[in-house]
Amino acid sequence: KTVATEAAVRLVASLACLALRPEEAHSLAPHNSHMAKLLLQVARIDQAGLKTAISKLPATKQQNVQKLLRDEISSSTTAPASTSPSGGGAGFSAAPKARIELKLKF
Repeated sequence: KTVATEAAVRLVASLACLALRPEEAHSLAPHNSHMAKLLLQVARIDQAGLKTAISKLPATKQQNVQKLLRDEISSSTTAPASTSPSGGGAGFSAAPKARIELKLKF
């Protein structure tokens, strides 16, 4: 679990850093929700591994990942549940099924 968790966190953290750049925001911002949902799924499977992987990131990447998760959680609590645009089998709902807390101390 941990190797896959660390790989997912590194990938999302790198993409989140790019998504926050003004010149890249137009192409990556639409995927922020999906990146956050990936991390929420990882948290359901391996919460301790996710915390460890995030804590190994540089401070700026940690902040970007936390912002990505906060934005997704706040938008999912204000928006009604929606189905996936592809209508496919991903099965993600807009609202997380259980509250996941990722508290990191710096």
